[in-house]
Parts: sequence; structure tokens; C-alpha cells
Amino acid sequence: MVERQVCVYERTAARADAVQASGLEPLDRLRGVLMQAASITDDKHEEARVWVGFLAAALADPELARLHQAHNRAFLRRVQHLLATCRPDWSQDQTGRRAKALVALVEGLNALAVVDPDAYSPAAQQTAIEAALHQIRTE
Repeated sequence: MVERQVCVYERTAARADAVQASGLEPLDRLRGVLMQAASITDDKHEEARVWVGFLAAALADPELARLHQAHNRAFLRRVQHLLATCRPDWSQDQTGRRAKALVALVEGLNALAVVDPDAYSPAAQQTAIEAALHQIRTE
């Protein structure tokens, strides 16, 4: 199980690296990273299903919990860094709080989409992420 989960994290990180390396504007890079982590395609839905299973198993397995925590914190740092480039006027505390909210939004959408794909369709996930990005733009 650990190998399969590491593979999911590696694929997600590679997609995020590609978005970050693009010449997009800061907010578009943040959008791209969040969207690549969301379960808005069939293959990403399968990754989310594996992630939810891994998260459940991590509750009883300290090694899996440490692995999950390390990768989640790396994603959190990535999102916070991107937020700081989007909103250089925000303090580190502000970007930290907002990064946690964005990561929780994406990961929550992924978990819910696994068990209720009709209510948490790709369009619903995209709409939720866009609403969060709109707040970042306009605050």
C-alpha cells in the first residue's frame, strides 16, 4: 500500500512542478496546482480513491501516518508559497491560514467525490475552487 500511495504523491507532485514551472501568472499557477490536485478527471478520481483508502489506513498505522503527513505538508508549503506570490501584501500568517483552507477544500472535495461523485462532480469541484480563488483576488 505504501508504494502505491507514494506513486500517487509523486505523480501529483510532478504535475504541480510542471504547473509551477510554467510561465503563467501567479494566480493561474495557484489555480493550476489546485486543479491538478482535484479529482476532476477519471484518473484523478482513481488517485483520490487511493488517497482516501490510504488516509483511512493511516489512522491505525504510524508509518503510513508519517508518510501522509509529510506529503500533505509539502503540498501545504507549495500552496502557501504560491499564495505569497499572488498576494505579497499578505503576512506569512495570512498565507498560512489561507493555504490550509485551500488544501482542506481540495482534499475535502476529493474525499467527498469518492463517495458521492454526483454531488461533487468535476464541475462542482471547479466551481468551489474558483470561488475560493475569487476571494483571494478580491480581498
